[in-house]
Amino acid sequence: MNRTKDKSTTCEEEIGTDVPAIKNLHAGSRQSVINGLYNRPISRLMNDFLVERDAKNQAYYFILENGHLDAFSEYCKKERGHHE
Repeated sequence: MNRTKDKSTTCEEEIGTDVPAIKNLHAGSRQSVINGLYNRPISRLMNDFLVERDAKNQAYYFILENGHLDAFSEYCKKERGHHE
């Protein structure tokens, strides 16, 4: 999945193509990630948590500031439907 961005490919094209592969990769490695967390010091877990929280908040702010809340809402409804 290591790709270099070329000028003819847009971000949306890359994301649209890679999302299913990324989801499968994450699902396949979930248990090993969880197991690895048990070996981390609490201070590292807290730092990692805060970094991820800040990154997600930044993504949420981007969604809101750029008027994508409706599209995000529809995406969430579609994704939730796949898990039921």
